[in-house]
Amino acid sequence: MRAVTLFSRGDARRVTTWSGLPLGCAQALETAGVTVHRVDLSPGPWAQGLIRQISRLHRWWPAVSGWRPDKGVAETLVLSFSARRKIATACRQYPDSQCNVFMTYSFSSRRLSDLPVVHYCDQCYAELLESIGQSRLSWAERVRLREEKGALRRADLLIATNLHCIDFLRERYGLENVFPEPVYGMSLVGYRGRPLAQLESKRQSTDIVFVGTSVKGRGLDLLLEAFREFNRAVGGHYTLHIVGFEKDAVPGEWPSTRWYGRLDKDDPAQASVYWSLIDAARMFVIPSRSGPLPGVILEAQYLGTPVITTSAWRVEQIVQDGETGLVIDEPTPESVFGAMLRLASDDGLWDDLALKGHEMARGWLWEQAAAVLIEQLTRVAPGSSLARDP
Repeated sequence: MRAVTLFSRGDARRVTTWSGLPLGCAQALETAGVTVHRVDLSPGPWAQGLIRQISRLHRWWPAVSGWRPDKGVAETLVLSFSARRKIATACRQYPDSQCNVFMTYSFSSRRLSDLPVVHYCDQCYAELLESIGQSRLSWAERVRLREEKGALRRADLLIATNLHCIDFLRERYGLENVFPEPVYGMSLVGYRGRPLAQLESKRQSTDIVFVGTSVKGRGLDLLLEAFREFNRAVGGHYTLHIVGFEKDAVPGEWPSTRWYGRLDKDDPAQASVYWSLIDAARMFVIPSRSGPLPGVILEAQYLGTPVITTSAWRVEQIVQDGETGLVIDEPTPESVFGAMLRLASDDGLWDDLALKGHEMARGWLWEQAAAVLIEQLTRVAPGSSLARDP
């Protein structure tokens, strides 16, 4: 039996874990005939209990000593120790595996197993710190960076979902074990419709959709201001549907908006709402200030919903301005307003973006990603074929 062990922070059986990346990867490999052993590296009960004790001690200690220790270091060490125990156990538990695949750059099975190590993720920790402007690092952050850097340098292969991360790994760390092309498959879990089936009704729609998990990072504040002005300009006919946040997440008065909170695609009813919103919308708008690239852009394009986004994180790998979507250079309310008004008033442009966006998104299905993954996993596991014989 040909198999890999897939390590992830979170349950790789749930689409809500890391935007469905571990689930999509596992399912794609299994569909191609690879046995996937899924291991969740999240801290177990004992580690969670120890972290709670550390937090209590952290609150109590200053009253006794007048000094407050950095609890982040202790928590980082507990998480690291917990993950290493789980990795060691899995390496013994799954002797049939031919490769260890980590859906994170932070941990490794080096010194615990002789199997090749592949890391596959969308963003390394150093990128995250840089994107939020973190310049002064705590001890805990330094410990985690050092651990991640060691894992990256000892890896047999590094795979990323986007060009920005590939460039970062090569240029910042000088790593040569980086696959040069992004590998990604969009998450279509729970979608039961037919892409482009509602194209005519979408063209007449007055719905706009946003999906995100960060107000600032995904530019929801900018969109709300832009939408208020846009709706005034077009007579107030449009409705902005906001997925990912409850009402009042952004202070202010925001007329003609509907707030859905986070919709769990593991729940069939919530998944149905999620896909219906995107499928019926005239446009999808996400004016990101930072990355990683949101996979929902591809989902919208696949369903024939034209996308407006920004040039953050080399978005050109999935959206080409004026061809498969509209890309604005600077995330401002004015630029978002202009793009929305342009798309709402030009039916010819809308048709082009809907059709070309769909065709482009078809190249980002997990079927294609799995073929690349299997080829690369086989390359780092000499003498083995990870895919079973048909």
